[in-house]
Amino acid sequence: MRIAYFGGSFDPPHRGHLAIAHAARKALALDEVWFAPVGQQPLRSQATASYQDRCTMTQLAIRNSSGFRLSTQDAPRPDHRPNYTADTLDRIHTQLAKGDELFLLIGADSLLSLPDWHRAAEIPFLAQIIVAARPGFALRHLSESMPPGITLTAAHQQDEHSPGLLSLTLSGPEGRSAKLSLLPDLEEDISATQIRTALATGENAARLVGAPVFRFIQSHLLYSSIPLAT
Repeated sequence: MRIAYFGGSFDPPHRGHLAIAHAARKALALDEVWFAPVGQQPLRSQATASYQDRCTMTQLAIRNSSGFRLSTQDAPRPDHRPNYTADTLDRIHTQLAKGDELFLLIGADSLLSLPDWHRAAEIPFLAQIIVAARPGFALRHLSESMPPGITLTAAHQQDEHSPGLLSLTLSGPEGRSAKLSLLPDLEEDISATQIRTALATGENAARLVGAPVFRFIQSHLLYSSIPLAT
């Protein structure tokens, strides 16, 4: 199986997340995309909604999408330490069947912080990275986002079945190589921060998060000052 691990706060999950996952699944012929709410992100502030609420919202958001499933690989740690992507990918590898391929799906904003990640230089060799680009994202951003010791050595367009998908080769220490795939620009420029702000003012955000997620947010009074549905 070809499996993409898609970690994030999902606070809340929204149509931008789904657009990224659908684009990646189609472009790289993925069998499954695992949506994994993160217990505690090392480089970001604590999520507004609880881990369990974010899991429930994510399950509601993906329930009608074939090949998408909820993963609890990044559940809060008993020792309350942050969840590190490299450690999670190591753990997933021990659970995969022989012949399975593991991918890491991230947004362009996450890629820009990659050099600051725990064990950053190992991550491209633990899972093939798929980057969901935004309008205006250039190849120079990729080069600038590589951890120390990792360089871009080649780039080529994928076949006609994946128009716009760019495949790049990464080179690392000791002659190691890995691939990175850059998805075409996605127009769903939505941020969870903007959605939380809209929800806090009582705006109907069902168009952004989907009706099931919006109903859950309303019924559980998440993100404060949200009117109950009538």
